[in-house]
Amino acid sequence: MKRLFNKFICMLMASVVLLTFTACEKEMVSNKTEKYEGGYRLYYIRDDESEIVPVDYLPTKRKTASLVEEFLEKLAVTPSEDNLVETIPSYVFLQKYSLEKKQLTLYFSELYSNMSVGREVLTRAAIVRTLTQIQGVECVYFYVSDKPLKDAAGRFVGMMTADSFVENVGRQISTISPQNITLYVPTEDGLNLIKITKKVYASNTYSAEKLIITHLMEQDEKYKSVIAQGTKLISVSTMDGVCFVNFDSGFLAQDYMLSEEVIIYAIVNSLCELPNINKVQISVNGDTDFVYRDEMTLQELYERNLDLVVDENSKEGE
Repeated sequence: MKRLFNKFICMLMASVVLLTFTACEKEMVSNKTEKYEGGYRLYYIRDDESEIVPVDYLPTKRKTASLVEEFLEKLAVTPSEDNLVETIPSYVFLQKYSLEKKQLTLYFSELYSNMSVGREVLTRAAIVRTLTQIQGVECVYFYVSDKPLKDAAGRFVGMMTADSFVENVGRQISTISPQNITLYVPTEDGLNLIKITKKVYASNTYSAEKLIITHLMEQDEKYKSVIAQGTKLISVSTMDGVCFVNFDSGFLAQDYMLSEEVIIYAIVNSLCELPNINKVQISVNGDTDFVYRDEMTLQELYERNLDLVVDENSKEGE
């Protein structure tokens, strides 16, 4: 009887230990869930294609591969937040992916190439920033139809990390403050550019890029606008040192009072005054398959050109 009693006591103690371990395990799972709360962010695109915006997300999966799939599925769906659109357009399909040695390779369908230049860069940045949060994913490669992705200049994009991208950061609090901006405006004869500094008052929710374009579009009493009247700015964003400016078709209206180089480089030089920009890509309704007038192809990434710049006090055309 005594042996039976001792055996019962041992079984009881074992049960207590097992219950305690189970309770601790449940508590650890709960704590792990709490750890993920706010720890992940899905990056979506603002509907005006001006920036990528993070949205806090609590995943349902835990393993690396499962998180990759879950995040990609979510990025293909329009978020509930206002003014945001899905990161991966509905016509783009992820055909497959592979993960080896913390390198994630994504294979997209051919229609990935149908995105406008600016939208594609934002999509790429949002995907990479989202997925590199996952433990076990350090870098991402993009393939389109089994071929490595090329950028707008035809160069292979290669490996990307979260640090590969610098984009406009939206701010929540709006205040109006004075700012100095540098603009390149046309001379009276329309053959050269003059560098000016202009004091403006603007909300801090306005990106510096948008502020510059907006003022280049204005008709000043002293300086002529380089952008045709009635043109609408669809979007402007900066990634990898390249500013992507997307106008509507009004940009193609011809103003022969200004040379085509003056128009293009007024935009390019003004934007390249910003420290985070060294090249500019101009598109019309998201398309770069245009030649502006006779020579200026919009497929090119334009860099600063000071050959057209003259002193404000010099004679016109010199």
